Amino acid sequence: MRELENSFDSRDAVGPKSIATRGGSARAGLRSGRAFLGGIAVLCLAGLCAALWLWMGQSQTRPLDPNMPQTSLPENSAERRPAGEDLAGHRDGELSMQPALGFGRSPTHTQSAPGVFDETRLDGRGHIRGFVQAAPGVAFPQEWVLSVGPSTGLIGRERAETRRLEFHGGEQEFDLPDLPFGGYMLRATAFGLASGEQHMLLARPNERELYVVMQLEVTAFVEGSVRYEDSTPAVGLALALEPRSAGTRVLATSGEYGDFLFTDVKSGAYTLHIGSPENPVREPIEVNVGGSPERLADVTVPKMCELLVRTLHGPGAPATGVKLEGYGDHGGRVAGETNANGEYRARFLPEGRITVIAIFPDGERVKGRKVVSLEGLELLELVRTQ
Repeated sequence: MRELENSFDSRDAVGPKSIATRGGSARAGLRSGRAFLGGIAVLCLAGLCAALWLWMGQSQTRPLDPNMPQTSLPENSAERRPAGEDLAGHRDGELSMQPALGFGRSPTHTQSAPGVFDETRLDGRGHIRGFVQAAPGVAFPQEWVLSVGPSTGLIGRERAETRRLEFHGGEQEFDLPDLPFGGYMLRATAFGLASGEQHMLLARPNERELYVVMQLEVTAFVEGSVRYEDSTPAVGLALALEPRSAGTRVLATSGEYGDFLFTDVKSGAYTLHIGSPENPVREPIEVNVGGSPERLADVTVPKMCELLVRTLHGPGAPATGVKLEGYGDHGGRVAGETNANGEYRARFLPEGRITVIAIFPDGERVKGRKVVSLEGLELLELVRTQ
């Protein structure tokens, strides 16, 4: 109790001034304690950041878990390059964007190659039905034609049949029963109207019954005439009108007066080939077709040569029905079949050497060459060896 009494005595002796001094010392101590705790918190945070940085660096360089699936790297990947070497302009340590996986793909599984088409799917017969309508603002015709034939690009086109249906009462539905399975092309045409080509595959198991909707649109026609440089008509010359963007060539042949006509031509940009597109007799002509008929200026071609090809089984034994294929060194084409006399007259050939291959009915081939000129008709005989 002695010490307690001394304490009270001391406080009484100091007085009010002594009490105020003790309160300021307490506040100063409190501020010092808070600063100390803040410093400890900063040090802890810095240590945590340093540990996290070291852990991330180790995770980037540690070897892959052998139990984890791994994908192979391309030969030019960063993993196979010497350290420090740039990859596509990036330094070591820089990140590069990788292409995203396609929907449904797994990084650990390669995409399977497309399977081979099963030809047995084309064993059988099917059914195509459809509806034909006119474009808005166009009256549907009373008479129109549906053309059916082999597709130009689908598999099984060699099995497809060719059919032609004519309608005279404004019918808009059509029915094509009992068609052999295969790749087909359908097109509807009328006077001044035509639909686009519809390509479809009849096959097992789910393509036995097909239904298609087709639309007739306004078309135009392209006409003209082709003449030699001396103004005489070029009769029997093949021509082809081909869309510049995409589509199927339309073919025509010059008539008795050198005239030609392409019908059911839709609006667009076309290229007119004079002669075979693969071996034309002159440069092509660009044609733009609108909604009205197009009359072209007369097409001029140089005077060309002819070649008489004769095929024989042996001396004095003409070979009938032999297919002929040929080409010229400077253009022109030979394509035809020998008549009852074993002969075929190839026309529209430029001057120069012509190569002709005769394909006999049993498959034997005989090749020959002949130089043609404007001076007269040349003869090339192709005789089989047996």
